[in-house]
Amino acid sequence: MAPYNLTPPQFAILAFLWKQDGLSQAQLGALMSMDRTTLSGIIDRLEKRKLVERREHPGDRRAYLLYLTPEGLGCRDALSQASDKINAAISDNLTGAEKEQLVGLLQKMRYAGDRQEECRPE
Repeated sequence: MAPYNLTPPQFAILAFLWKQDGLSQAQLGALMSMDRTTLSGIIDRLEKRKLVERREHPGDRRAYLLYLTPEGLGCRDALSQASDKINAAISDNLTGAEKEQLVGLLQKMRYAGDRQEECRPE
């Protein structure tokens, strides 16, 4: 994502919003397994670039919903194509079965990380 001046987490936020615009920051944080402070900073940078905007949550004055701007929507095709090329290049030497195994292992690691979060002392 470097040619587009985006970090992987910034791209991930855009990708989640391309799938479902209007998520709350709490929902997005849960989907990304990301803490509120880190997520807020990333969203701040995307807002400065006019790719996303925060809007007040109609049912909760303390919360915000995240929406793509026209610029955020407009870069979807180019960024998705770039992501597809990157994924193809890094997995080109894997067989189909190896790709499936890799995805399974990565998901297993992610869910293990989620369980660790639940076990942390307060």
